[in-house]
Amino acid sequence: MSPQSIAQTTENDSLQNGVVTPLPPKWQQLLADSTVAPAPVDQEDQDELETRSVLDVTQVRDLKLGWIDEYADLMTELTASPREFHQLAALVTAATAIQRKAFLPMSFGNIYPNIYACIVAMSTVYGKSTAINRPRQVLQAAMMEKLSIPAHGSSEGLIKQLSITPSALMIRDEIGTLFGSDKVRYMKDFKQDLTALYDGYPYSRRLSNDEIRVERPYLNILGATTPARFYSNVSNLDWQDGLLPRWLFVMPEGEPDFDKVTGVFTQHHTDRINRLAHKLMEIEVKKDSPFVLADNAYTLWHTWRTAGLKAAYHQNDENAAAITGRYATYALKFSLILAAVNESWGTITPETMQTAISLADNYKANVYRILKEGDKHRIDGSKLQKVFAVVKTKGFEKGVTTKVILQCTNMSKAEADPCLEKLTEIGAVVKEKSGVGFRYKAAVSELPAKSWN
Repeated sequence: MSPQSIAQTTENDSLQNGVVTPLPPKWQQLLADSTVAPAPVDQEDQDELETRSVLDVTQVRDLKLGWIDEYADLMTELTASPREFHQLAALVTAATAIQRKAFLPMSFGNIYPNIYACIVAMSTVYGKSTAINRPRQVLQAAMMEKLSIPAHGSSEGLIKQLSITPSALMIRDEIGTLFGSDKVRYMKDFKQDLTALYDGYPYSRRLSNDEIRVERPYLNILGATTPARFYSNVSNLDWQDGLLPRWLFVMPEGEPDFDKVTGVFTQHHTDRINRLAHKLMEIEVKKDSPFVLADNAYTLWHTWRTAGLKAAYHQNDENAAAITGRYATYALKFSLILAAVNESWGTITPETMQTAISLADNYKANVYRILKEGDKHRIDGSKLQKVFAVVKTKGFEKGVTTKVILQCTNMSKAEADPCLEKLTEIGAVVKEKSGVGFRYKAAVSELPAKSWN
C-alpha cells in the first residue's frame, strides 16, 4: 500500500470525529512523509503493512467510560485485583442490569448488549475470584440479585433456569472446563446452546420428555480461569466454530501488586456503591427501547468494521475474520451499554460510537495476545515426553519438584504446568502435596504413543 493509498484510506475513515482507529506508527510516519513528497515504500515497510495482523491494534488507554470507570475505580480501590479485571466486570454488570430493555435494530437483526466474559490469569496472586464476584454486591444494592443464577454445569440445568429467569448473570469461578465441555458426554451440547443463546432469539430444547422454551433469552456470563486450564481446553478451531469469538477476554497487564494494602470498608464506599446501584435502578424502570444511531455513528462503525474484515480476508486469516466480525458486534453492544448508563438512553452519538469502537479494539488486542501466547501453553507429544522423562528419572523415590522440572526441561512454568496437568489427568504421573508445593512421581514406565493435539 502506497502512502497515497494510506492517505486516501485515512481520509475515508476520518469523518467528523477523527480517525476511526489508531494507525500503526509506521503508517503514521509514511503518511507524514507523503505530505512532503511522494516516496516509494521500502520492502520492509511494505511487508509490515501487509502482514501485520488486523488484531494487532494499539490499545487506547484514556477512554472516558463514565459509569464503567466509576465502578472500576471503586473496585480497584477496594481490592488487589487489576483494574482491567474490574472494567470487564463493570461492563458485564451494566449489561446484566439492562435486561434486554435496550436494543439496536439492525438490518441483520436486533443487537442486545449481553456479554460473555472471561478473565485469564494465574491463580491466587491476581484476585480473579474477587473481581468476578463484585458484580453481585452492586446488583444486590440495586435490588437486582434475582438476576444472578447458579453456575450450571449442564445444558439442561441452564435452559431450565433461563425459562424461569430469562435475563440472567451466571458467574463461574472456574470457567476453563466450559470451553472443553464438548469433550464430556453429559455436557456435549453446552457450547452449542451457549452459542445459540448469545444472540437473544427464542430458543427451545427437548429435555427428557418435555420441550423447554426460552422466549426472550438474555444471558450474561462472567468467569475466570488459569492460562493452563484455558489452553488445555481450547484448540485453534474453537476460534472459528462460533463460540470463542463471542467472548471478551482480559489478561493482567502487569505483575501482581503484592504490596497493595486494602483498607477498611467505610460508609464512603457504601455511598459510592449506592450511587452505582442507583443508576442501575433507573434503568430497571425503563421500557424496552430501540436505540437510534445519531448523525454519522453508523458510518463510523461500518467503515471500521469493513476495513477490519477486508484486512483479515486479504491476509487469509480465518481466526482474525471470525474475531473481527464478532467484535464489530461487540462495538454495537458497548455503544448500547455506554449510552444506557451515561445519561443518553435511546440515542447513540458519534462520540459514544467512537469510544465503543476503541473499546472493542482494546479487547481485540487482548485476543491477539492470547493467540500469540498459545504456543507456549499448547501441549504436544515432545513436551509431554520431555517432562515425563524428568519426572521418571529425577523423582524415583521422593518425587521431583516443579523447580527441578523447569530447570531440567528448560521450560517456563507456563509451558510446564499444562504438561503436568495432562500427565496427571491421564494417570502417567502422581502429584503429591509437599509443603507449599507439590512433588511428582511417575506412575507408568512409559507414555503411550498417540496424538496429543
